[in-house]
Amino acid sequence: MTSCSRVAAGLLVVALASVAAGSGAETAPATGWELVVLRSPSRELVESVRDGVPAAVADRLSVVRRAGEWALVGGPFAGRAEAEALRARLGPCCAGAAIVPAA
Repeated sequence: MTSCSRVAAGLLVVALASVAAGSGAETAPATGWELVVLRSPSRELVESVRDGVPAAVADRLSVVRRAGEWALVGGPFAGRAEAEALRARLGPCCAGAAIVPAA
């Protein structure tokens, strides 16, 4: 399975969480913003996706455990634009990564 297909497998979960959280016109959260690239029950899957992105971007991403799942996240960022810039650098296979209020 390629990195892009692994990301695609987890993006549906991220997209559904974004819709459930409401993604209309948002004000800046006090905690800042973070970029959620992928969520999965498999740490190995999340780490393999991180290993497949350019090194300059991978350095800004972390593998974290939240609510029983592993996640590949970047941030927190003070401004949403900074999170959007990082998402753009991930490339087309990660274009669906969600920008959400930081946990």
